[in-house]
Amino acid sequence: MHLNYTATMRFLNRTILLLAAACCSCSFIRVPLSPVDYSSLQPPRFRADSPWYQAIPADPPIDPASEAIIARMAAEFSDRLVMVAEEGSVAYYESRSDDLRVSIPLLSRGSLRRGIGNVPFPSYALPDPADDGHLVVWDGEKLYEFWNLRLLRSRWVAGTAAIIAADSDGVHHKNFSVRASGISLLAGMVWPQELEAGLIEHALVFGYPHSMKGYHVEPATRTDGYSEEMYSLPMGARVQLDPELDLNDPDLGLNQVEITIARALQTYGMILADTGSPGSIIELEAMNPSAFSSNPYRQLAGYDEEYGSFNLSRIPVSRFRVLELGPLIEDGSGFNQTEVEFAEYYY
Repeated sequence: MHLNYTATMRFLNRTILLLAAACCSCSFIRVPLSPVDYSSLQPPRFRADSPWYQAIPADPPIDPASEAIIARMAAEFSDRLVMVAEEGSVAYYESRSDDLRVSIPLLSRGSLRRGIGNVPFPSYALPDPADDGHLVVWDGEKLYEFWNLRLLRSRWVAGTAAIIAADSDGVHHKNFSVRASGISLLAGMVWPQELEAGLIEHALVFGYPHSMKGYHVEPATRTDGYSEEMYSLPMGARVQLDPELDLNDPDLGLNQVEITIARALQTYGMILADTGSPGSIIELEAMNPSAFSSNPYRQLAGYDEEYGSFNLSRIPVSRFRVLELGPLIEDGSGFNQTEVEFAEYYY
């Protein structure tokens, strides 16, 4: 079987992590077991009043700067709308009753705590292989979210971690979170079940290099944006694909996956939650298949196995529009920086 370079390196990196975990002397890291079949997963849902589940009404207010923002976006990213899956996404695992409860040190300089304890950590769990090392564990009630999770001297450590209730609105309101926007890692993620069914009933999360410095809008609670350009976007901005666009137009030539994504962008839009690298891509996110027994994306139209992603460039960026942003909130205002949700889990 032919394997290209990128796919081969992704396989080798995962194998190295598995071997390191298996050889580790720490009691909570064991030889990985067989992952579950993705079709048996029931993706956790936030509260029904979460901003992620609110359809955009007909004739919504459009931001006065929308035309200029989208012109700037289309000029640079007209062919760089991508949905990542295998790298740069989020690895998701459901805990089981026999999973060991572990403590994971937090090593980020900006972390408010030294570590997080009592985490139900599946023995086969591995983070997304990109530098952000995102991973989420769900115990049926809470989501344990990690950034920069990695093996260090034969044990798991993380840059930072946060816990959020599954019955919340999907936003960390105390300014202590893993995503730079204060939004849960699972909010707005695309699941393989949704692509197979051809129906996504929530807004999508996206990353954009030109996120605004120092200010955000709801539902975001903070930002790591660094752009001071006039037409940058604040974290929390909602962008919609023009609902008048005919997705079945043969001139567009959209495949079934692209139509599914585009329809969700027309109905719910996408919410800015991360800052991308300068000059990179507009990035949507699908669940990382690392926790699945097989990669379900390989059976779907348009999946690029070399990069582990879907190229969505046939969805016209020029037909996006920015919904009315609302008041800009200065970063850090109104928050107690020492407050942490589920504080009893931290040390």
